[in-house]
Amino acid sequence: MQKSIAQALKSIILANKGKFFSVDFVKADGSLRKIVGQVGYKEGHDGENTVAHMPKYITVVENAPGDQPGKPKFRNINTETIKRLAVGGSVIEVK
Repeated sequence: MQKSIAQALKSIILANKGKFFSVDFVKADGSLRKIVGQVGYKEGHDGENTVAHMPKYITVVENAPGDQPGKPKFRNINTETIKRLAVGGSVIEVK
């Protein structure tokens, strides 16, 4: 994928201003992952992570049940491997 497309997808996600969205992307191990989540500050999270300095990544809060209910699940998404993005009533498919 072109970096300009990845940057545009990241901008769309950030412009959603904390509303929920769905994204399908390819993980580093090659498997496809679907996340429903949102971007936004969560109290108690210092905002630091291992990929914060890499512009191709975006950190989101996943909306999924887990083994620790009520605890935010922060996930990093590689915007260069996004295959599908559903946000604000629109669906974007990336070939």
